[in-house]
Amino acid sequence: MMMMVFPAAFVSLFTRPDRGRSGREWVASTVLFGPPVSFTLFSLLFGLLALMGTRRGSTGYRTGTIGLTVTAVMAVFVLVPSLQRGY
Repeated sequence: MMMMVFPAAFVSLFTRPDRGRSGREWVASTVLFGPPVSFTLFSLLFGLLALMGTRRGSTGYRTGTIGLTVTAVMAVFVLVPSLQRGY
C-alpha cells in the first residue's frame, strides 16, 4: 500500500473538484486498494492450495500458513479502517 500512496494522491488531485462532489471519488480508492487486494486474494488462493495439497509439518504447509497469515494481516489493514470510516 505504501507504493500506491503516491499514484493514489496523484489521481485524487485530478478527480476531486475544488467544491462539492464530482462522483469520481472512488477512483483514488481503487488505485490505492487495487494491488493490495489482488495480492491478498492470490495469497489466500495459494495458501489454501498449499494447505490442501500437503501434509502437516512440511515446507508447503508452512508456506500455506504464511500465505493465510498475510491474508489476515492485509484484511485488517484494508478492511477495518474502511469499515470504520464508512467507505
